[in-house]
Amino acid sequence: MPESRLQKLRKESERYSIDIKEKEADNNVFRKQIREIKATIHQTQRDYHATAKGTSKAENQRIKMQKLLKRQKLANEVNAQEKEIAELRLELKRLSKKTFPQFDDTL
Repeated sequence: MPESRLQKLRKESERYSIDIKEKEADNNVFRKQIREIKATIHQTQRDYHATAKGTSKAENQRIKMQKLLKRQKLANEVNAQEKEIAELRLELKRLSKKTFPQFDDTL
């Protein structure tokens, strides 16, 4: 293959590589726009279904707040139980040291 033909093919290949990179960048922008549009559509559908069910946006916010409060309450209960378990473990360790002093190092 002549040298000039090879150079032409290399230049063409470079041009295609640049075109591909540009198209990939464009595709990434389009994917981001699609995600944003889908999120907007999803929110609109939720609002529509909420109004179709007879619940208003305020009602939805109230329900969401109740869920958040319930979740917070459960998280607080979990924390309290974890503290209680830690205290019970310390008490168990203290009692086992008192009852079985020879096992002091194993616990």
